[in-house]
Amino acid sequence: MGANKQHRSSQAPLDLKRTYQKFPMSKAQLIAFFAKVDADPALRLQVDAATDGSAVVAIAHTEGFLFSAASLSRHQRG
Repeated sequence: MGANKQHRSSQAPLDLKRTYQKFPMSKAQLIAFFAKVDADPALRLQVDAATDGSAVVAIAHTEGFLFSAASLSRHQRG
């Protein structure tokens, strides 16, 4: 998962309040989770080591973010 993952570090910081209003909850949760991943090197290592989308979802759930593997897949496709 790590090598194929797109990184957000070159983009502007997220306005999470606006994000939550603009997108359905699962997408807002995804965006917030990946913002946290970008800011936390230890979390980044966990996500990069994940073997599939379900493993990423499990990591996100332990961090308090709720979204499905299907939502993650749609997010990754763009």
